[in-house]
Amino acid sequence: MMIYKIHMIRVLAVCVTFLTVLSVLIFLNPPQKCIQVSFSVHQWHHVKRTRVVQALDETVASPKPQSNFIVSSAKVSINTDAFFRTRLVQRESDDDDQEIDEVDDEDIGQAYDEDENEVDYYGDIPENRAFEDGDFDYNETKRLSSQVDFGIIRKMFEFYKNNVESSPSWKVFYYSSQNSIYVNMSSTSRDTRKKLDHRHSRNITLINIEGVPIVEDRIFWSEELEKTSPKGLDDSEAQAALVKLRASRVKRVEAPTWNRCGRPKNQFVVFDDNTKACARYRAPHQYLVQGEVLSFYLARLLGITNVPVVALSAVKEDFKGQWSKESVKKNLLSSKWETNTTVALIQWIENLERDKLPTMLLSSLTHNEILSANCGQLLTIPVKKLVELLQWSDLIIFDYITGNYDRVASMQDAADKEKKPSILQETIHNLVRSKTDGALWLIDNESGLLDSYSLLYGPAGQDGRFLAFHQQMLNSTCLFRRSTVERVRWLHKTKQAGRILLDLVGQLEPLFVPIEKVEEVSKRLQERIAEVNDHIQYCLDSFS
Repeated sequence: MMIYKIHMIRVLAVCVTFLTVLSVLIFLNPPQKCIQVSFSVHQWHHVKRTRVVQALDETVASPKPQSNFIVSSAKVSINTDAFFRTRLVQRESDDDDQEIDEVDDEDIGQAYDEDENEVDYYGDIPENRAFEDGDFDYNETKRLSSQVDFGIIRKMFEFYKNNVESSPSWKVFYYSSQNSIYVNMSSTSRDTRKKLDHRHSRNITLINIEGVPIVEDRIFWSEELEKTSPKGLDDSEAQAALVKLRASRVKRVEAPTWNRCGRPKNQFVVFDDNTKACARYRAPHQYLVQGEVLSFYLARLLGITNVPVVALSAVKEDFKGQWSKESVKKNLLSSKWETNTTVALIQWIENLERDKLPTMLLSSLTHNEILSANCGQLLTIPVKKLVELLQWSDLIIFDYITGNYDRVASMQDAADKEKKPSILQETIHNLVRSKTDGALWLIDNESGLLDSYSLLYGPAGQDGRFLAFHQQMLNSTCLFRRSTVERVRWLHKTKQAGRILLDLVGQLEPLFVPIEKVEEVSKRLQERIAEVNDHIQYCLDSFS
């Protein structure tokens, strides 16, 4: 009995000691003061299958001041905590480690997919596996309603911009934890190099023969041209389109054509309210659907508003949900659609036509010249053509960062292989122009970020062909939209563009499945943003 009491005393002593040491450690390491942007970080690594169980928690915290200041993604308010919270539930099954072979006989990436000795660049991608029944058991009411808020992108950027304007000698940077993205600010010395700043004043560099300012501050298209340029989809329009894509029931599907939704298994979708969309079906190559989604949200981060809205739709067991109409189900089965997967519903834009590379850009590209404020030809061309060049500067930046090989780059490739430069004078792949307002729409972006990076940096891209094509296109211009350059500079300074993008998609797209090799993809994304930023800086230095 005495021995038992002695053992109990020893156990109690150890417990007391442990708690004392723990309390001291907590006291010596207080929480770091920071500004928290409420993007939950999903468990991106090693998640086999997930389902979103809880979409939104709108609990408001106490308004009294605290040591941590929270900028909510639902409300930009210093003392309000309105977190988006998602919970990932990992599913276990006997076939978790089984691989599904992938053969794509239609893609440009066919050559590197067929190499049996090649190591898969993305490894065991979760979205390439078949979903199990029940994986789409998420809260549909929450998914279809208030969690969609494209305004959070603008609020994040304005928060960054305001701090740069008020404290230009402060450095703003982002880093990730398991639960959130944090924004810290620390003092640093001023860079003596020329900088792209956010000044409200401007210097007119070039005025055309009609007296219209067309270039300002050496490398930026003028405010006058920006005001004339088609606006694309603002946040509220994109938000409304996304909600409608998710909520609408499919009335009928029609077979695709070359000019309408493309590949044989895709479908032209008509909803009950007669609005339309393209359904992109790429199973088992779901990384292409993911690439479409990631490209759309990256465009929004860059402030590029002429990429059609993309929403994922669950193709459930027995086609329940959006696809439940019997005639629709019959047509999808005849098209050999499988269930328990996702498709991308892509907003249909009416009154579009194919478009070509502008003459001045074509000349710059083929003669290794740079379109800049020094080009006298800019003085004489109509404002309408200048606005087209302005829109193309966004296209060039977007395709460079995403690595999209299936627009201009694929035509550069064909022209080079066939020794036929005239190919570049034909209509551009996956680019259309509105007959209504002249807006250029960047369509079919499935190759962006995932498939494109595997082509550019994987074994098949070792000859550097497509890297060279993208570089040639980027080098063809030194004129840019100011707002796009500001967004590029923002994402460059954060050093966390990949994390910001993935968190954004995870919050606004409940069916998005986490990707593996996220560090590699994020690394390449950050590198390409830095390369665009360096080229802009080169232009600024060269044309001062």
